[in-house]
Amino acid sequence: MSSHGLSPAELKKKLVMETIDDPTYVFVSCPFKEDMQDELNKLSRNNYNIHNAVVDMDASGFASTDESNWLAAWKAVVWKVVSSIFMPGEIVLVLINGGGDGCRTEREEICKLVEFIQKKLYPAGKMGDLLAFLAKVSFKYVNFEDLLANGLENTRCVMEGDGIVGGPKGGGEYLEFDDEKQAYVTQYLDLPRHGVTDEDAVKIGSLLQFDDKFEKVFLSGNKIGDKGAVSFGKALEKNKKLKFLSLGSNQVKDEGAVSIGKALEHNTSLLELHLSGNQIKDEGAVSIGKGLEKNKTLQKLL
Repeated sequence: MSSHGLSPAELKKKLVMETIDDPTYVFVSCPFKEDMQDELNKLSRNNYNIHNAVVDMDASGFASTDESNWLAAWKAVVWKVVSSIFMPGEIVLVLINGGGDGCRTEREEICKLVEFIQKKLYPAGKMGDLLAFLAKVSFKYVNFEDLLANGLENTRCVMEGDGIVGGPKGGGEYLEFDDEKQAYVTQYLDLPRHGVTDEDAVKIGSLLQFDDKFEKVFLSGNKIGDKGAVSFGKALEKNKKLKFLSLGSNQVKDEGAVSIGKALEHNTSLLELHLSGNQIKDEGAVSIGKGLEKNKTLQKLL
C-alpha cells in the first residue's frame, strides 16, 4: 500500500478520475529523425497523458511496409498503444509536420485511422464491461518546434489550404476543425451495423445521461431491444446536447418506444430521431405521439 493508503491500482484510478476531462495524446506520425524521436520519447515518459506510437512503428519494421499493407500495419501499431490506455476519454492522435511521402500519405489517411480507432474502442458485445466513459477520437497536425515551445494543448494546428486532408472541413465526413482545441474533432458516435447488443446500448445510454461529448449518435442496423431503448429514453431526459439519435432497424418494441415517448415530452435538444424498421406497435406509437405533442424542438421523425 502507498503512503496515501491506496494501492497502485487505486492510485491510478484516482488520477484518471481527477483528470478525466484532460485529453490523452498519442503520437502517430513523425519524420524518422533521431532528435525528434528522442524528444517524443522524453515527452511520453514524463507525462501521464502522452503516449508514443511512433516508437512501436520503428521497432515493428513499419518503415519497410509497402503500399499494399502499410495502412493495416499503421492501424495495428496505433491500436496496440491506444488499447493500453487506462479508461480513455478523449484521445487526440498527433501528426508531426515534415517528412517525405510516408508522412504525406499518413496525413491523407488520418481520417481512416480515426474512424478505425473510434470503432475499436466500442467492441460489440463487450461495452457493458469495458466502457467507463464515452471515448472520443480526434487528431491534430503540428509543427515540431511549436510543440516543444508551447506543449500539446497550446500548439497550433498546421493548416494547408482549406484543411490538412482536403476539402472545406479538412477532416473528412465527420471531423470538423475546432479552433479552441486546435484539432479536428468529431461530434458523432457512428456505429451503424456494428453488432451493438441490447446490453451495449444500455451502457451507452447510461453514459449519455451525464456525458455530452457527442451531438449525434448513429446506431441503426444493430441488435438493440427494449432495454437499450429504455436507457436511451433516460438519456434523452437528462442530456442537453444530443441533437440526433438513430435507432432505426433494430429490435425495439413498445416498452422501449414508450420510454422514448415520455422522454420527448421533456427533451429540448433533439432535432432528429430515427425509429423506423423496429417492432413498435400501437402502445409505443401512441406514446411517441403524445411526446411529440409536448415537444417543441424535434424537427424530424423517421
